[in-house]
Amino acid sequence: MDQFFSELEQLEQKTTNKKKEIKNDEIKWEIKSIGLNSQAEISPQVNSNDSIDVIPSSTSSFPIFQLPDIMDSIRKDYLDFKMTFTSSHEQLLWCRDIDFSSDSMRSLIEVQLSKPNKTIELDVDQNQHQLSMQSFKEIPIDTELTSTNSTSLSRPWNEISGPDQFHRGNAQNFPFLPAGVEQEDHHLFKINQSKQKIDWQSFWQSKNLLTSVPGLNNEIKDFTIQKQQDKKPETSTDTTLNLESLLKLDVEEEEEEEEEEVEEEEEEEEETQDAKEVEQNKEILENIKEQEVIDEIINETASLKIVEDVSVVTSKLDSLSAVEEKKWAHLETKEITTPFLELIANPAIEYPFELDSFQKQAIVHMERGESVFISAHTSAGKTVIAEYAIAMSAKNMTRAIYTSPIKALSNQKFRDFKNTFGDVGLITGDVSVSPASSCLVLTTEILRSMLYKGADLIRDIEWVIFDEVHYLNDLERGVVWEEVIIMLPAHVKIVLLSATVSNPLEFADWIGRTKKMPIYVIGTNKRPVPLEHYIHTPSNDLFKIVDSNRNFLMTGFNQASASFYKQDQQSNNNNRSGNRQGQGGGGSGFNNFGNVAKQGWGKLINLLKEKQQLPVIVFSFSKNKCQEYAYGLGNNINLTTSHGERSQIKVFIEESLARLKGDDRELPQILQIRELLERGIGVHHGGLLPIVKELVEILFSKSLVKVLFATETFAMGVNMPAKTVVYSNTRKHDGSGFRDLLPGEYTQMSGRAGRRGLDKVGTVILTYWKDFPDSGTLESMILGVPSKLNSQFRLTYNMILNLLRVQDFKVEDMIKRSFSEFSTQKDLPSIQQNIDKLKQNYTKQSEIQCILGEPDIENYFNIFYEAKNLNQEIQKTILSLPSSNHFSPGRVLILSNDSDMKYQSYTIGVVIHCDSTIVKQYTNNKVTRTFTIFSLKLKNDIEIQSDGHIIYTSDGSEIKKFCDEKIKIDTKLIESNDNIAINSLEQQLLRLIQQYPLPLGPPALDPIDKLKLKDINFVQKYNRLQKIEKLIPESKCHTCPKLKEHYEITEKKYEIQKEIVEAQHKVSNENLQLMPNFQIRLDILRELGYIDQGNNVLLKGRVSREINTCEELIISELIFENAFLSLEPSEIVAVLSTFIFQEKDATEPSLTPRLIEAKNNLIKTAQRVFQLEDKLGLEVSEDKLNILNFGLMEVCYEWARGMPFNDICQLTNVLEGSIVRAITRIGETCQEVRNCSRIIGDTKLFQKMEEAIRLIKRDIVFASSLYVI
Repeated sequence: MDQFFSELEQLEQKTTNKKKEIKNDEIKWEIKSIGLNSQAEISPQVNSNDSIDVIPSSTSSFPIFQLPDIMDSIRKDYLDFKMTFTSSHEQLLWCRDIDFSSDSMRSLIEVQLSKPNKTIELDVDQNQHQLSMQSFKEIPIDTELTSTNSTSLSRPWNEISGPDQFHRGNAQNFPFLPAGVEQEDHHLFKINQSKQKIDWQSFWQSKNLLTSVPGLNNEIKDFTIQKQQDKKPETSTDTTLNLESLLKLDVEEEEEEEEEEVEEEEEEEEETQDAKEVEQNKEILENIKEQEVIDEIINETASLKIVEDVSVVTSKLDSLSAVEEKKWAHLETKEITTPFLELIANPAIEYPFELDSFQKQAIVHMERGESVFISAHTSAGKTVIAEYAIAMSAKNMTRAIYTSPIKALSNQKFRDFKNTFGDVGLITGDVSVSPASSCLVLTTEILRSMLYKGADLIRDIEWVIFDEVHYLNDLERGVVWEEVIIMLPAHVKIVLLSATVSNPLEFADWIGRTKKMPIYVIGTNKRPVPLEHYIHTPSNDLFKIVDSNRNFLMTGFNQASASFYKQDQQSNNNNRSGNRQGQGGGGSGFNNFGNVAKQGWGKLINLLKEKQQLPVIVFSFSKNKCQEYAYGLGNNINLTTSHGERSQIKVFIEESLARLKGDDRELPQILQIRELLERGIGVHHGGLLPIVKELVEILFSKSLVKVLFATETFAMGVNMPAKTVVYSNTRKHDGSGFRDLLPGEYTQMSGRAGRRGLDKVGTVILTYWKDFPDSGTLESMILGVPSKLNSQFRLTYNMILNLLRVQDFKVEDMIKRSFSEFSTQKDLPSIQQNIDKLKQNYTKQSEIQCILGEPDIENYFNIFYEAKNLNQEIQKTILSLPSSNHFSPGRVLILSNDSDMKYQSYTIGVVIHCDSTIVKQYTNNKVTRTFTIFSLKLKNDIEIQSDGHIIYTSDGSEIKKFCDEKIKIDTKLIESNDNIAINSLEQQLLRLIQQYPLPLGPPALDPIDKLKLKDINFVQKYNRLQKIEKLIPESKCHTCPKLKEHYEITEKKYEIQKEIVEAQHKVSNENLQLMPNFQIRLDILRELGYIDQGNNVLLKGRVSREINTCEELIISELIFENAFLSLEPSEIVAVLSTFIFQEKDATEPSLTPRLIEAKNNLIKTAQRVFQLEDKLGLEVSEDKLNILNFGLMEVCYEWARGMPFNDICQLTNVLEGSIVRAITRIGETCQEVRNCSRIIGDTKLFQKMEEAIRLIKRDIVFASSLYVI
């Protein structure tokens, strides 16, 4: 390159200010010099009549410079020219043959800007609720941050490698840092935090404009010399003179002196002037030095004052913070009567009706950017608050997330929000509709996956709406709710919607403390539509037991009871009459309850129809019972009021079923439900096909279904109220046994009664046709306290593997922030303050000044402390002996009146009386004793002196040692307070402690030889005590005159240190309830090769993180054992069904030999994992041992092979809806296994899983939802 530039320079020198014409076939070329570092510009000179064409790139070229090596390449690429000639030899235009679209050329043209290393973040003005322009933060940007090494929101956006990466994330990404987690960032600072606000108006009007800089406290002094002064300056000795005046030369004074001395000689005048100047300069220097000293003193004083003031303020703030604890949960009770449009100036959405007070309260807080927890009655209007959060996000161009506990509810909400807002998306395990929308509806599990996988969509979220929060109590899935709430970043605000619960403040306080944000709890005091509760008896009569004011009516209950037992007696009489006529029967009149139920439902529905109490929801806790009751009504009951209603039902069914294949439309379940729907009767339970359930829901919402037999899952859904709710039974099976409904469950289902705006009162009917409850049970169920929100948090392998790779947020942090640890973690700040106080108290303890050399008091204290503990256990055993022979009068005792066994509390005494009582028990006899003791009172002096005595009765708890010494005493003289006997006893006791100093005192009574205690544990303790007591007198501290003083100091320090250790244990991770479980799971993962010794996630761990739908360890083991590679895709589907299907009453499947082999292999792998868990101490429940369910293996295998749905239903007794739900979830598991194969690079397994997904995604199983159109 140097040679290239040198030749260009030579060329420039030759062609400067002149043109060189080159004649080449009558073509003139003009070479212009542009500059030293630029290329020469060469252009042809052509006549106006010459034609000029663009020269093709294939034209040959000639060199301008002859350069070797690299210069040839440069010339060829950038400086060569090419030309072509026409037939008339007319010159065409020369041009450079440069491909500007090439990567090499673009790399020269495009300049990559350097990334900024800092950014500015404006603070939020909490008063105006807008960005503040005066307070901001300068945040450093780490240019090395990526999604795989940082949890910061400032990391670059992911490079999207797939269509779902933006909203689903990637398993290799770090999650974003959850709110409330303190991240150390020493580069984060606030610019205007310590500066005073500038009053600009006063500043511009100030006279000091030219001497004071905005933001600076000190002025800039003007040191120029003033030419005019009002008066003559005088010399002053004041040390506070202005520095400016000292530096000025007094010109006027010099002139006056010269005028007075005009007549003097010039030499004298000069000498005088010089002397004055020298004197004045000395004075100026002295004053300057003195002023500097004064300034120094003033600055030091001011700084000391500032430090003192800061320390005072800091101490006051610390004391205030210790007294006042920050409140995170706020209960809103104030009613808002102001109209909504006057309350909110520019609302995000307007409603055609006036909002309730609780809705206005919530919206006011949401407009302030605050999170809310709504605990309101069913049908109170909680959805309005969710809609407002969505509207706020759309207005602010952010995103809102609506989460629900079940997929069906997500589909329903998607339809409702789609009709309201339009820009709404849906993301479930198998469906993704408009994922770029401003509002996304998804299940809680999907949001959990997005958070763990660090999806960039999280950055855009402003609001997350949790509906049906009381689902947190679910034993299996409640943990997901806690994980999601904990993992949400700080910029996300929360709306929680729940039915009435008994501990909303406690739950809100947990969220507030966890997220470090205030939560406002808002609720309703009463239902918008009150409820009345009735009992229906076999006589077809209704008896009111609870009125609309929630008063239990005992009169109505007694009438219902009388009616029930009267009908029961009549039935018994009829049965006895029937038995005499040879008709069989016997016993209770309700043995044939099935016939009674069929007749009862027909009578009840006709009664409700007469009283205009339709539509009605009949809740039953059995899928089979729902169908039995509906089909048992027969064909006589037709509830469609007109031919038009029946036509609407038929048309809607035809349009909905049009998306199914011909064979699927003729499924038995569809035909049966279709016939019921056309008569206005519906059935709703988990065993129905999804499209059938949606048909029933939509028709019921349009009031075309008048009677709906449903399970309790229908109560957890969208607002589909009825006029009446009926209970077929108030007892349910919860998995372990039958029990009465809880008040919260009853309230949730009963809340469907009463349509707001249509009904003044909702009706709830309890049918008791077989058994009758007591009044206490009913009153507790109907009027009882709602259920509490309880934590179901537990550790999972997936959670551990996801968090082990993150340094900013560990598994321990997740456990600490769980709702289960809230009660203990809530007290951590006060415990930490107590630790600080204890440490300060410890440092204040005086140091021990040993007079005998090197201090040995700590060693002495440790020995003595162990001796006290051992002796306490030994004396307790001695006191429990049945014989009292060794507790006779005169037995010498070592006593301590202090419960903590303080050193200074030790004294000596004797037994005067001992009364024993033996209480016989089943296993052993208990001995209680009452001692009368003579105790010596000692003075707190260096010399041992008596200060009198006391005689008292005791149970012997203060006896620290029974001594071998025994003094002969006269108990009568002692009790009569005889001076001679008492003085003699006191002197004998004083001599004993002088000979055997306290606290050890005289030798102990040998319990082994004299009391015959031969228990091996007791003997070991006693021998240990004997060894320690021999070491105590050998210490130099034992005879030290300051032993008592030094012992007290050491004991005080020990107690403080013990309290510190106990308090530190409470705030440490070891005190976490789930910490042992966490350590065991780490050992299991380490043993299986998922993590290394440093808890770094290995390849198996990365694979296992992809499994979310089922048991992650077993599937991961199968993948790494290559168990799936030997199976066909249809067989893999069958194997995976064992992890998903959970119903226990399925018939035994008929399996092929290959499936039987796969089944046995699966069982071996699962047993190996379970045995390892049991070996390492993890509690393996019975449910986990039975996690593999083989009931649908044959069904799923045949479905993947292409068998029609109607045929596979004949292979099992499992209901159609359960089959569809299982296959749908299997599809999600297949996707997860496919992702696992991508991580390990197994292309063969990847292809098989792709094929498996294709095989099962067909026909009615994956038919689109009616809500998703």
